[in-house]
Amino acid sequence: MEFGGLGASLRQTFDLLIALAAADSNLPQALRAHFNLVEDLRLTKDEAAKARWLRAIANGALIGAATTELGVGAVDRYRTAVTSNAAGLQLDGTKYYTTGTLYADHLIVAADQNGKRIAVIVDTSQPGVSVQDDWDGFGQRLTASGTAHFRNVAVPEDRILGPGYGTEGRVFGTAFVQLVLLATLAGIARCAATETADWIRSRARTFTHAVADLPRNDPLVQQVIGRLSRAAFGARAAVLAAVDELARTLGGRHQDPQQLDASGARQRRRRQWSSSLFLTPPPSSSRWAERLLRQRSSRLIGTGAMRVPSLPIIR
Repeated sequence: MEFGGLGASLRQTFDLLIALAAADSNLPQALRAHFNLVEDLRLTKDEAAKARWLRAIANGALIGAATTELGVGAVDRYRTAVTSNAAGLQLDGTKYYTTGTLYADHLIVAADQNGKRIAVIVDTSQPGVSVQDDWDGFGQRLTASGTAHFRNVAVPEDRILGPGYGTEGRVFGTAFVQLVLLATLAGIARCAATETADWIRSRARTFTHAVADLPRNDPLVQQVIGRLSRAAFGARAAVLAAVDELARTLGGRHQDPQQLDASGARQRRRRQWSSSLFLTPPPSSSRWAERLLRQRSSRLIGTGAMRVPSLPIIR
């Protein structure tokens, strides 16, 4: 709140992301780099960067991420690099799979500088920055997971935020962005359960051998609705339990490496459990519900999920 925010806790933030995903699963996916950077900035010891960027975000700025490269840059040194010229520093390169960049005011870019991975932030309106709406994969089409080009982009020294994605050391960012994906899935599950129940309420036609005059009163149909609701409830509970674990870890400012490792392991188990919980279809006798659940869950298959640079600035 010091820099203009509303002071939401991590749990409140993720609960809102679940609700947002229930309305449109593209939105939390497109914003996950933004929220990850907010958490990075909240915990950084660089007070100048914290004040500058948290104030900008509180005033409405959106942050996107440009990390993934093709070819050699995907497994070795980034081809995207910050180099020196007569005028100072410049950024050059191309990033792919840059989820959310079309909506962003600024991009946090994973780049190489003299053999070291760094994170640099640039404006999408800067000369030399070009973001293309060329994402044509299946899944969430509105996550804006296209290509970003950087050509002779000027980089002031204070735009280099520290070590970049893939730097050795323990970071919380991977767990954070994966939890945003789980929150998105939990929102999809909520939407599937709600829309299925609404559809059943609107139906008047039933089967000749049904045990009730209306489908909504049929105990077999109610059983399917109950399973969908149980899955949605359980998915939300699993996500929020993992968020609470992450919040406790971040509260310790990473002072205990074993705590961070244990937290990551528990979150992986919750991710596996919650995914299987609501991606398992209802009984085959209720094929309409199975189709609807698979349709909803397939929104996240081939999402355009980007890798997000997480700054190990609080190790």
